[in-house]
Amino acid sequence: MERLLQYCGDRGVGLILGCDCNAHHTYWGSTNVNNRGEELLQFIFSHDLELANKGSEPTFITKVRQEVLDITLSKNLRGINLVRWHVSQEASLSDHRLIRFDIEAQVETKVTYRVPKSTNWRGYKESLMEELVELEPYQKNEFELDRSAQMVENAIVKAYEENCPLRNNRLKKDVPWWTRRLEKLRNRTRKLYKWARRVGDWDSY
Repeated sequence: MERLLQYCGDRGVGLILGCDCNAHHTYWGSTNVNNRGEELLQFIFSHDLELANKGSEPTFITKVRQEVLDITLSKNLRGINLVRWHVSQEASLSDHRLIRFDIEAQVETKVTYRVPKSTNWRGYKESLMEELVELEPYQKNEFELDRSAQMVENAIVKAYEENCPLRNNRLKKDVPWWTRRLEKLRNRTRKLYKWARRVGDWDSY
């Protein structure tokens, strides 16, 4: 597990783990806590893993026992949300029940734009002169005046587009006010919440 987490961390790869952990802890809905559960919880905290389990619906059922033994963990899910986690009511043909969840990907929108400061102004002037060379210096009537004005407008736009190249940008559904400081505070709040949930000390949280 350590090697897998290291591999994903080094490469920035998102990870979703489905685990038959065979460990008990009330943090993921078990009826009690054992040593294996304490060790696993420390592992989860120390590696900043996110627990997806919701509620205390048993994931393991036999004639004599019902318990939550299966957990779903995730890390580095950039642009991806793990949602609607639940224990399915479908028959699994096993003493372990089916666990279902959805993965919602954040859609990136590719946007093209121009930066006026990056315009090649010398090239712009040359292109504009080439476009305007055929323009009649005098117009006889209103119709010719309107046509000439349209030609000038088209020439300006064409010269600009030829000398100010398009750039690509991907817009994510982020909010402009989110900062690194807020990110750190959110991470700290999550850790405090996990600790409060574990020990039952909500005053510190």
